[in-house]
Amino acid sequence: MQKIFGFILLVFTYLNSFSQNVTVQLSPDVNDEFAYPEVFGMNEQSFFAISSKSENEFYIECITNKELRRVYKRQVEMPQIDGKANTFETILYFNSHIYLFSSHHDKKLKKYTVYINEIKPNGELSLNHTVIDEVAFSDKNYDCKYTIRLAADSNRILLFRETSESDAVKGKAAYKVISKGLRAVFEKEIELDQPLNKTVITNVFMDDEQNIFFTEKQYYKIEGESGDFTKLFVVSYQSEKDTLYKTEIAINEKRFLDVNLQLNNKSNLICSGNYSIDKNTLTNWEENHSLKGLFYFTLEPEHLKVLSQGQYNMQEQMPEEKFYHYYLTNTFQLEDNILMICEFQNSICDNGVCNTKFGDLIEVNFPTKEQQKTIAKKIEVTMKGEKPSCKGGTMSFISFQSSKAAHLLYNCNKQFEIGKDGNVTTKSIFDSSSNDDLAFMKYSFQMNKETILVLTYSKKAGNRFAKFTFKD
Repeated sequence: MQKIFGFILLVFTYLNSFSQNVTVQLSPDVNDEFAYPEVFGMNEQSFFAISSKSENEFYIECITNKELRRVYKRQVEMPQIDGKANTFETILYFNSHIYLFSSHHDKKLKKYTVYINEIKPNGELSLNHTVIDEVAFSDKNYDCKYTIRLAADSNRILLFRETSESDAVKGKAAYKVISKGLRAVFEKEIELDQPLNKTVITNVFMDDEQNIFFTEKQYYKIEGESGDFTKLFVVSYQSEKDTLYKTEIAINEKRFLDVNLQLNNKSNLICSGNYSIDKNTLTNWEENHSLKGLFYFTLEPEHLKVLSQGQYNMQEQMPEEKFYHYYLTNTFQLEDNILMICEFQNSICDNGVCNTKFGDLIEVNFPTKEQQKTIAKKIEVTMKGEKPSCKGGTMSFISFQSSKAAHLLYNCNKQFEIGKDGNVTTKSIFDSSSNDDLAFMKYSFQMNKETILVLTYSKKAGNRFAKFTFKD
C-alpha cells in the first residue's frame, strides 16, 4: 500500500484572487422556474433536455449549441398499457434518435416489461413500441430494478437488470447489449452472493468490447455486534471469455459509504470512496455519514489486478475533528494524481419536505506515483462577514474539469481552482459586472473540454441556460 503521509489542514483564505478569461453566454429563452431541465444528449447542432418531469408526463426541448436558442418544447405523456401509465426509466439520444425507455409492472402476473418508444424529430412521441426486456416471478416478495445507459463509445445501449425472487434467495444481475435497430445482440445473467436487499450495486457501465463493470456493496452481520456492516467489491464481466472477475477492496474497514468507479486515460479502472468511523452512534452510521477516511484503487480492467492504491485516515490524523455529514461528490484525474472532494451536506426533512444545507469541503490529493506525499486540505467555502451579491441558486458548487485543473464554481462569481499538486486558488469566474448577480442552480452539463452548460438564475434575466467557456 502507498505510504501515508501527514495531514495538512488548511483553512483556505482568499489570497491571490484574480479573474481569468471566461466567456458567459445566456440563453435568449427563459426556463420555467419549476422545470429543472436535464440534458440527456447532444449532436453537432443541438442538445436535448427534459424538464417538469412528473409521474405521467414530462417536457422535452431542443436547444441550439451555438446560440442556446430553443427550437421546440413539447409535452410528452407517458405511454400506457391497459389504461395505466408506464414508469419512466430513462431517455437516451442514440444513433441520431431519441428513445424513451419505460417499464410496466403487472402485479397480477408478477411481471416487469420494458418498452422503447421513439420520440420523433419534432418532439412528438411515437405510439409504436418495442419490447426490449421482460421478466416474471413466482414468489410474491420479488424485487426488480433497472439501469439503462449508453456504452462508452455511444454505439450500443446497456440494459442492466437486478432481480430477486425473495429476501431468502440470492439475487441476480442480468444485462443486455442493444445495438442499432434496437436489437439485443448479447445477454448474460450473473448470480449475486446475497439477496438483493443485502446488496447495493452502483457505478454500472459498459466499455467498447461489451464488458461490464460495477461496484457491489454487501451488507452483513457480525455476531455480538449491532447494526449492519459492509464489504466492497469491484466486479468485471468479460464477455468474450464469458468470465466473471471480482476483487474485494480490502482496506481493513467495514463501513463503506460513497463509492465511485471510472476509467482513466489508460483504460484502467479507478475505484475511489470514503468510509465511516467504527464507533456506534445514536443514529445510523450511513445517515450521519461520519467520515473516517478515503481511499482509491487503480485496477487493470480484465482480471482486476491492483496496480496502485492509497488510503488516508482522517480521524487518525485529526482525532479532535468530527467530520459528520461529509459526502464524496467528485473524483478527478489530474495527470498522476487522484483528487477527491468531500462536501458537507446535511438534509433535514419535515413532513416530507427536505432542505439540504451545504458547507465546507475536504480535499484529498493522492499521487499515484511512489515517494510522493498525500495531501489533504479543508476548504472553507464562505468567510465571516461575506455578503452574497446574488440571490437564489444553490449553496453547493458546480464542478468542471479543464485540461490542467478542477474548477468548483460557486454563486456570486467565485471559484476554487485546484491544480494537480492539490494547491487551491480562489478566482473570480468572470470580469463583467453585468453578470454579478448570476446564481447557479444545482445542475450542469460539460459540453466539451472548454465549455460547461449551467442552469442559472438572476433577478434581471430569470431562469436561463448559460454557457461558460474557459480559456487556459
